[in-house]
Amino acid sequence: MDDVKTPLVVERARDVLTVWFDVSAVEADRLLTAWADRTHGSVAEVATALVFDILQGTPSGSQPHILRYVEDKIRQLPSNPRTQL
Repeated sequence: MDDVKTPLVVERARDVLTVWFDVSAVEADRLLTAWADRTHGSVAEVATALVFDILQGTPSGSQPHILRYVEDKIRQLPSNPRTQL
């Protein structure tokens, strides 16, 4: 991923976690870091999997084990009732 775009993708992933799953920005950063540590990837790789592959449905070339892990963790988070249709 382009070094210029990396902070934007991480910020977008943080926003997804804070708005859709009603976690604080600090907790979102903690989750992204923990997921990166657990998958032996970077926060940017985890954020890319979340934003592009999961949220937008656009294949980004994320490592399959990172994508599967993030998908599983997202399913475990309670959704924010304010974002329900």
